[in-house]
Parts: sequence; C-alpha cells; structure tokens
Amino acid sequence: MSGRTRRARPRPVRGTSLLELIAVIGIVGLLASLALPALSGVRAPARSSHSASNLRQMMLAAEGYAAIFGAMPVAVRYEPGRGIDAGTIVEVAWDFVRPMATPDAPRLPEPGVLWSFAGDAGEVMRCPTYAGPPDETVPHSGYNYNTSYVGGEGSFPLTGWDAVRPGIAPARWRSAATTAIFGAGGRIGGQANRFMRAPSGVEGLGAFTTYSGGQAFRFAGGRTPAAMGDGHVAWFGDPRPGANPDAAALEQFLGWPDHGFLSDDDAAYDPR
Repeated sequence: MSGRTRRARPRPVRGTSLLELIAVIGIVGLLASLALPALSGVRAPARSSHSASNLRQMMLAAEGYAAIFGAMPVAVRYEPGRGIDAGTIVEVAWDFVRPMATPDAPRLPEPGVLWSFAGDAGEVMRCPTYAGPPDETVPHSGYNYNTSYVGGEGSFPLTGWDAVRPGIAPARWRSAATTAIFGAGGRIGGQANRFMRAPSGVEGLGAFTTYSGGQAFRFAGGRTPAAMGDGHVAWFGDPRPGANPDAAALEQFLGWPDHGFLSDDDAAYDPR
C-alpha cells in the first residue's frame, strides 16, 4: 500500500427539489392560515377593551367639565370668526373647533373643549375600530356625543349662546345608568358622525339629520359600546331602526342594520 494518504471524496451537496419546495410553501401557508384567525380573535377583544377605556376617559373628562361649569359641554355652537377667520363662522364642537372657511382658504381644525379635560386626548378620542373615509376638514375620531338630550346644540348659521338649545344638566338626571353619553358613531358607507341622535328626532331637524346620527355596530359580535351617564360602559348588540322608521332614511343615511339606534324610542338617550 502506498504511503500516500488517501483523501476522502467530498460528498455531493444535495439541493432542494421543486416538489420539496412546494411542500414547504404549502405547510407554511397552512400554518399561517391556522394562525391568522387566532390572531384576529385576540385583536378583536383588545380593540373592544381599548375603545371601552377611551369612552370611560371621555366620560371622566365631561364630568370634569360639568364639575366646573354645572353643565355638560355643548355639542356644537357657532361663533363669528375673528382675526384670520373674520368673515367666516366658526364651529365650536365638543371634539374640534373648525373655522368653516371657503374651499379656497381651508383652515385646519383645532382641539375642542373636551381635550382640555382628557389626558392624552389625541389617543383617547380616536376609536381603534374606525377605518372609515377621511374628512379633510374634520379628522373624525369615530366617536359621537349625545346631542339630542345631553350636549344640546346651536342652530346654524345663528351665532352666540342665545342660539344654543341647551342640554339637560346632570343635576336633573334621574336615569344616568341607562343613558348613553358617548358612543361609537357610524352611518352608511362606514362614515363617522360626531353627534349622537335619538330616534324621535326631538331636535326637529328632519330625518336626514336624525338618521345620520346612529351608532356603529362594528365591534366583535356585532356590538357597539356607549359610555353611560353613571360612568360605566354598556354594550348593545341589537341595532334598532326607531319606533317609526323612515325607510328611505334607513337605507340612504343610516345604513341599517350595520348602524342603528340604541333603542326604538328615546329611552337610551333621555336621562330624565
């Protein structure tokens, strides 16, 4: 035998065949399809919990305002513009202050009165489930406020406090635990609305306005949350069309049953 050391031949490296690659991709896809529903099932309750926390904090902010002024914040009023807004009407709402400028002179909205009483209001007043179309003049939060009985409102284009229909002061509330103050607003097309309306149309502003103020049943299980007058958050799972539904308004403005009222009458809205 020769004194030379025989070198072992390197073993050929075996590549991955196309069939094996397809099998691996299939297994990964199967695992992903099994995991995604589980992840979605975790996210949905988290969003519900997040929104409920936001609503509780918004209610605390409104109570802070009421403790100082003896009344809940006005949902919306109008004031004559001053300075660079002179010649326009300024909408002073619970969530944003918006100079109603002309299209050729747009003005960004500013934080409304409730922001002063809510910590980290930019996050608190943004619903985690709202993904509707944006608004270039009002960055909708996805939440709305009971303007029928609690917030009250001004009459556009009239300006000043004398034109404001007042809401019912907390001192007169007798059924706070069953009265919705803030909620997740929605209407046809997944749009937001900032003013929660009672189905009776007590404001006298017509079906368009009333049915554009419904609640969005977009949470897990087809439910919607509302911060009640006593501070707790209640969940509603039965969108109501109102005691005397207007068929055209239901279809064209509200988008029922994805959106609806909390009760057929005004029981869920009137705190007296």
